[in-house]
Amino acid sequence: MHDALGVPQPEVHIGSKIILTSRSLEICREMKTDEEVKVDVLNDEKAWQLFSRSAGKVATLKHIEPLARVVARECSGLPLAISTVGTAMRGKTMIELWKDALNEL
Repeated sequence: MHDALGVPQPEVHIGSKIILTSRSLEICREMKTDEEVKVDVLNDEKAWQLFSRSAGKVATLKHIEPLARVVARECSGLPLAISTVGTAMRGKTMIELWKDALNEL
């Protein structure tokens, strides 16, 4: 099964580690993971802090911030989504681009 998934065999890749993420604990168990770490979603305030750090100063501009906060909330507290979307919006000062991002989410 490991070969079909592209998981390197330990005897070939000594010292390599794989991080598997899944919303399903059962998937982790089926993959025979060594450790399981539950990561909760971020609350609104922590999500906004991460988003505004990723997006930079533009997220706090008077005409952008209300939309930026809604965009951050649409990421559902998922750190990777928040960081990715925030970085994608970095430096974008046109309100239309923020509205488009919100529509895409």
